[in-house]
Amino acid sequence: MRFCLTTIILLLFLNVFSSYGDNQAQSVAMSIDSLITTFDSQNSRAALITANKFFDILNNDGFTDPQVHLNEGCSPDQMKALTWYWAGEWYFEAQDFEKSMSYSSKALELAVKLEDKPLEADCCNLISILYFRKSNYPEALRNARRTLEIGRSIGDISRISYSLNTLAGICLASRQPKEGEKYILEAIRLCEQEGDSLKLSVRCGMAAEIYHSLGQEEKSLGYSSRAYEINKAMGMEGKAATRLAQMAGAMITLERYDEAEKALREALPILKNVGNVHSWAISSNLMGDVCLHNGQEEEAANHYSAALEVFSSRGDVYNEIHSRLGLGKALMNSDPTRSSREMMIYGHLRDSLYDIGMHEGLNEWNAIYDNDALQQKMERHKKALILTFAAVIPVLILLGLLLLLLSRKMRATRQSLNKAMERITSLEAFSSDALPADAPSDSTSDAESGNNPDNSQEKISSADNEFLLRLTEVVNEVIASGNVDYDLVASKMCISRAHLNRKVKAAAGCTTTDFILAIRISKAKQLLGETSLPVWDIAQKCGFNDQAYFSTIFKKTVGCTPLQFRNAL
Repeated sequence: MRFCLTTIILLLFLNVFSSYGDNQAQSVAMSIDSLITTFDSQNSRAALITANKFFDILNNDGFTDPQVHLNEGCSPDQMKALTWYWAGEWYFEAQDFEKSMSYSSKALELAVKLEDKPLEADCCNLISILYFRKSNYPEALRNARRTLEIGRSIGDISRISYSLNTLAGICLASRQPKEGEKYILEAIRLCEQEGDSLKLSVRCGMAAEIYHSLGQEEKSLGYSSRAYEINKAMGMEGKAATRLAQMAGAMITLERYDEAEKALREALPILKNVGNVHSWAISSNLMGDVCLHNGQEEEAANHYSAALEVFSSRGDVYNEIHSRLGLGKALMNSDPTRSSREMMIYGHLRDSLYDIGMHEGLNEWNAIYDNDALQQKMERHKKALILTFAAVIPVLILLGLLLLLLSRKMRATRQSLNKAMERITSLEAFSSDALPADAPSDSTSDAESGNNPDNSQEKISSADNEFLLRLTEVVNEVIASGNVDYDLVASKMCISRAHLNRKVKAAAGCTTTDFILAIRISKAKQLLGETSLPVWDIAQKCGFNDQAYFSTIFKKTVGCTPLQFRNAL
């Protein structure tokens, strides 16, 4: 089976958000480059204005999804982190990989400082793809693993999906396509679950490469065709052209050379027109394969040489080896000396591309992933048992109530049980106060029997406290899911929303919103003092989806920021 590595870099390249039209690419590039350079030299207000001009261009071209706009209250570090990250994305799309690495690395440092986990994951993913582009697989693997770990920790399906796509590409490049299969299939499942067609096309493209490497060409062609149909339906001509090249790769292996040639002759001019040099070079390699098979050695050599010029100038060893091997074969008759030299370079590059350390690191991560998958499976079983148990509980409760009704010791609801207990308590108190003939006067007995207005007030306060304690438990249970749902709280308290508001007002002297907010802040203070969790994680555990909002509310309530509070402990 021929090991064909042709379009993995392209697939990872497509893992970023969107692509530019090319009609005004040069003028847009100059404008953006000027804005970013200006931004780097500015501070505060002027930098904010420049950053938003930069984002306006990206937003108008559909580069950002969702659209990005910085508000006046944005901190300088947050402004720089977001601007530098998107500068890294834009330079990557423009294929200026050195600048892309520089800006994404600076953005990553600030994201870690700000404890902004989503942005940290995005930076790590982009850096992982950049290292992959440079054939630095150990660093690509390290950053891809970090992206996946962050994605899982914050439960972000999109970030989990694109990190799995990157890991699949690394496995493919490391000649472990079978390991890559499990990553890409999970990524596809997540994209289908999320309903994101564009990302699904990228994942299908990677699956096509995985199955192409495994020799399962019909599956490969099926996935690449699916990706092609998605891109075609979305009017993305450039992306569709890259899919045609992928389909051609599978067709070549299936010896359907005429179909492959037709697909490539359609794709090559489109890719050149949209300025996708990298994909064009990959397609040139494939066209060289077709020409070589048809005995057109001179034309094949021209295609391989054109592709080689692109890959060697960009340090893309991964695809360069294909060009070197093809060129060596194409020149075998017309220029044996150069043919021999190209074959020697090919052998050297092929042997140097993979190292033992990389394989050991990847094998270790595959084992970790398998172990995590087993733990997730066990967790799903555990949840299933909990759900089963939860379904049995109502039956047990109903049975218990029937037994209690038959024994006349309890009533059907908690309220009737409380009333019964109050009556039993009052009767016991009354019996213990019925003293013999030398008992004190009736006035003393009345004072101790519970008829004192102060005792009545104590009962009311106790009932209020129990209600509020129960409400606290329910709120902590509800916010554990990361959201604050007042209707769900009322439902769990077995009362209406209006009734809940009245009871909280009477018992606590404040609104329901303020009381629940106090519960969340109290829990945050507890977690800050008792755990080492990052502020972002603590915010989520307390029902806050926006770390900046959480910090503002915390400072307004407590008088200091979460980090200041933790450091003062």
